[in-house]
Amino acid sequence: VVVYRCFRYVYNSAKNTFDRVKFNVEVPYPDVHTRFGRGHDSSSRLKSVNRFGSNLIDVPVKSFFAFLLNEALHPFYLFQIFSVTIWMVDDYWIYGTAIFFSSLISATTNVVQLRSNAKNLQAMAVSRCNISLLARDGSKRMVSSEDLVPGDLVEIDENVSLPCDMVLMSGTAVVNESMLTGESVPVAKSSLPFDEDGTGNYSPEADAKYTLYSGTIVVQARGG
Repeated sequence: VVVYRCFRYVYNSAKNTFDRVKFNVEVPYPDVHTRFGRGHDSSSRLKSVNRFGSNLIDVPVKSFFAFLLNEALHPFYLFQIFSVTIWMVDDYWIYGTAIFFSSLISATTNVVQLRSNAKNLQAMAVSRCNISLLARDGSKRMVSSEDLVPGDLVEIDENVSLPCDMVLMSGTAVVNESMLTGESVPVAKSSLPFDEDGTGNYSPEADAKYTLYSGTIVVQARGG
């Protein structure tokens, strides 16, 4: 598996290419229940962990000196460096020194602000919580949300910000989606029907009433 620009790719020997790692959920309703309704066993979950990685949005924050170097390469500061060099050559030491230190203070202030904004963005992107993971053998254990992988079967609690998109397999839920839609009225969710005839394919967009979206908050949850 290769990570490039935040996307994971796996080598396809048949095509001699790297294909982007995807998890296909647009399958008939019965397949969703039969394939994902019991959760993973230990071996399949280990394969998914290696293939999909952590359930985490990693926003890297560059070091102070990396920010400072990027700021120094801005055309404005390159012009200032060139100007200061000319003034020093012409023996304008006092004026050149004053411009140099004023530019250095300005660049440092900008870097401090940029790094602070990057840290705030990183803190907003990282969302962790503990969640109940149900295994195929019927056991249940608490895991960190960043350890979740596609195909996991979990038990959701009330007043929790969901760490990923989920299909509601059983029960009902009331979810606050105001952070996505701006609507203050909570939305009722129902479980995905089995649909015995197999004519309907699940779609995260079309089947919003069966889907719990990442970042939304579960106001009420009832088991099925």
